Amino acid sequence: MHGKVVLVDFWTYSCMNCRRTVPNLNRWQAAYGLHGLQVIGIHTREFGFERVRHNVEDAVREVGIRYPVGQDNRFQTWRAWSNRA
Repeated sequence: MHGKVVLVDFWTYSCMNCRRTVPNLNRWQAAYGLHGLQVIGIHTREFGFERVRHNVEDAVREVGIRYPVGQDNRFQTWRAWSNRA
């Protein structure tokens, strides 16, 4: 990611507010990706059923995410950024 501006979006697929941000994030990635922006989604589960990889993959397709998404079931990335909510 050297030389890029990285936007890290922590989200969970059952959160409607998280889903509503996707169109904007897709637009920003499309518009500014060639200029150095990289959007990365970090799926951090809220509920047990959200830890299932297949469910996350289905949600990524369903909401139309067009940037890389990592899955953070153990909250390691979440804690590394000192998130609280």
